[in-house]
Amino acid sequence: MPAEKQETSGRSVISDPNAGRADGGEGGAAALGHQATQALEGLRSVIDQATQVLRDLTQAGGQWMQNGDRAREMAQGLRTQGEQAVGTVSRQVEQNPMMSVAVAFAMGYLLATLTRR
Repeated sequence: MPAEKQETSGRSVISDPNAGRADGGEGGAAALGHQATQALEGLRSVIDQATQVLRDLTQAGGQWMQNGDRAREMAQGLRTQGEQAVGTVSRQVEQNPMMSVAVAFAMGYLLATLTRR
């Protein structure tokens, strides 16, 4: 707002729109500078927090990748063991078919007896 010039009893008086304010004039500039500094400090704090969160997320992502690799390795090991077990049973059945039928019949009979009770 521009200053207004008033004439009172032959003298001119310039009224300052900021004269009644506590933060007017140079004090207002200092207050604005202080507020700007506080805002910048707050922004730096938020940026630091966001940076830390990103670091934490990156670290957690790396751990998930390592855990996923371990799980994949374990699954592959279990698959290999299962295939070996199936191969062993298949060879047993091929080498002793009558014994395999007798064992299967006995296991079926036991399961049927247990489930009736």
